[in-house]
Amino acid sequence: MADGWRDWLRGWTDFRAEPDDYLVLDSDRILALVHNRPRGRTSGLALEQRSVANLFELRDGTVVRLVIYLERETAFADLGLTPDTRT
Repeated sequence: MADGWRDWLRGWTDFRAEPDDYLVLDSDRILALVHNRPRGRTSGLALEQRSVANLFELRDGTVVRLVIYLERETAFADLGLTPDTRT
């Protein structure tokens, strides 16, 4: 996974992922709602992606699984949440 992520990141410069909110789903899962701001390495084009959600599954304080959703709505639907869900 690390190799694939590293390869993907090579296409960008100044890639920033900034959290908008965290939802603690239970003792083993946290959903981070994230705002991505990359800049194309070749084109220099600045992009903004606001709809990302990252699900972290934990075991004994260590991330054992990461699910990256490109759309928050899909994450909410998969997890049985509504967009107004807050902890």
